[in-house]
Amino acid sequence: MDTEKSLDRNSFVWNAGGWFGSQIGGSVWMLFCALTVLPADAISGLVCLGSFAVINAVGCYLWQRREKIDPYVGLQRLFFTVAVACAVISFVLYRRGFLSSRESILLIVIPAALMTFLAFQNWAVKRDLGEQRLDDR
Repeated sequence: MDTEKSLDRNSFVWNAGGWFGSQIGGSVWMLFCALTVLPADAISGLVCLGSFAVINAVGCYLWQRREKIDPYVGLQRLFFTVAVACAVISFVLYRRGFLSSRESILLIVIPAALMTFLAFQNWAVKRDLGEQRLDDR
């Protein structure tokens, strides 16, 4: 269900499709990674599975608190959670021998960099909206 509370005409509102799409889209690969790696190495598989669970738990927690959290702030928190999980997974998989070179680490670190970029982009948009509201007064 969409929340119709909007700070002004330029901001967006909480949207179930967008929220859970971002949440699942950012974490589903971790589930597949866990299922692939788990038979060969329990630690690596559990780290991937745990990361998937943490992201979805944080996402559900933020969704439940959507009446008290601005959508931009919620999305930033979700993106940073995904970024940290990607970094942890890439480090563990590299140390456990599943990633053999620095180039292959980049393939897993790219989502972390993308999530961090998107979080900063949302911060900038939110800041610009705040400045626009001040200019309108």
